[in-house]
Amino acid sequence: SSRGREGPKGPKGGKRPRAMSCLPKKVLSFCQASKLLWALLSHGLRAAGCLLLALGRLALRLPAESCEGIQFYEGFVTHARQHEGSHKFEYAVRMALVDLDAPPAW
Repeated sequence: SSRGREGPKGPKGGKRPRAMSCLPKKVLSFCQASKLLWALLSHGLRAAGCLLLALGRLALRLPAESCEGIQFYEGFVTHARQHEGSHKFEYAVRMALVDLDAPPAW
């Protein structure tokens, strides 16, 4: 009996899955590595630029932006379960409360 066995077309008579690419594994590894390096470089440069802007703002002692019409809150969400064994986790959250009658200008 052929029950539980795959035929030449794959499971349940469907087509066999195709290979992702015909390229050699070394080429794919190089492509993946170059994409990863590019992402790290671009995000690193962006983070460095943001840091330089923040430091420049501090050095020039520019006034803080007006935050009228908005209030920011930080806190933690905690979950604990005692039923079916012990399970607990906690994570940080940030929220913004915006006054819709007087929203910020930005």
